[in-house]
Order: sequence, then C-alpha cells, then structure tokens
Amino acid sequence: MKRLIIILLIVLFIFAGSVSLKGQDSKANERVHIQKTYFLKNVSGKFVLNSLKVYILDHSYNGNILSVTIRRDNVEIFEKLLKKIDVKRKKINFRIFAVIGSHNGQKEKIENKDLRNVLNELKEVLTINSFKLDGVGSLAVVDGVRRSAIRLSSKSGLNLKLSLHEISIKSDSKGKRSVHFQFEVFQFMESTSFINENGYLVAGVSKIGKNGDSLILIINADIE
Repeated sequence: MKRLIIILLIVLFIFAGSVSLKGQDSKANERVHIQKTYFLKNVSGKFVLNSLKVYILDHSYNGNILSVTIRRDNVEIFEKLLKKIDVKRKKINFRIFAVIGSHNGQKEKIENKDLRNVLNELKEVLTINSFKLDGVGSLAVVDGVRRSAIRLSSKSGLNLKLSLHEISIKSDSKGKRSVHFQFEVFQFMESTSFINENGYLVAGVSKIGKNGDSLILIINADIE
C-alpha cells in the first residue's frame, strides 16, 4: 500500500511540474511575441506581407486593416519600415510601340515625332529600310508593382502579350529619375532594363517570319 502511495505521489509531482513548465512557456511566449493591428493608408495588407514577411510570425488582413504577430524586439524596426512603404506611390505611364522593320517593305509614315527619331537612329544600327507601326498600347501602374500585363493590338495578327515585372523608380545622385523593370513579350523576347524619365527605349528586336522582318519593341515611360 505504501509503495502504491509513493508511486501516485511521484506521478502527481511529474504532472504538476509539467503543467507548471507549460504555463511558464506560455507566459514566456507572451513576453517575447506581440500582436498589433495597423490601419494602412496607401498600400494593401498583402503588399506589406510580401515586403516585410521576414518580421511577421502570423497575420490576418482585410483590405487596409492588417493584424500581425511579431517578436517584441522587432516592433520598432517593423514600424519604421512600414512607415517607409506605406506612402503614396508615384504613377508610371507606359506607352508601348510594336514596330515591324523590313528590308524590302513599303515605308509607312509614323506620326509620333519622338518615335520616328528613335527609328531613324535605329536605321543606322540595323540593316532595315522601312518601318511599320504594327501595335500600340498604354499601361498605367504605380511604383513598386510586382507584375502588370497588357495585350497589344496588332495589324499583322501577332499575339503580342507584354508582361512587366518588378517595376520601380530610381533616382541617381543628381535627382535624375528612371524606371527599372523586367519585361517579356510572349514567345518573342524578354530582358531586364530601364528607361530614363520621359525617354524612349528600344527594348528588343526579334526576327519574325521567313522574309527577314523584325519585331521591334519600343517603350516610353512618364512619371507623374
């Protein structure tokens, strides 16, 4: 009987100790972790999660309301970075021109003076005699957008789907701004590049068809 009582006391001691340790662990976690809610002004909860996920242990969001669980010692740096990204973002207006360059094709008058000047310079580099504007498009995004896409019109029936990725505005030491991005025209070309503000970029040249014609992609970017 005494032996049974001793065994029961040992079991109760172990159980009490286990409960005590669990309670201590729970209180320790409460001290280390903190839950906070933020009302965002200019960005979505999803954007914040993608940008600052390294600091976030758990989260929930609905529109511009974001609740996060983070380490208490990360709150200061998290809120400092949140303040930097939750700002009104500049708007970028892209104009995209798909041009067909030909060695023997019929010349077409291009009304856009700036585009015409770019193509005249391109003539000196490529052995192309004529240019024809095949497709155009415009795309408005904000600084920091991860991806945006557009399907360009095409007189020749080409499937011109343009995707822009990782779009951002950068400034040099003199304050001169440029738009940086990655792009892809499905089945034709892809690259990483940048355009000076209000500038025109010959983004790519790709051979099409069997007669030696080329698809030339030219992008213009304006920052509001």
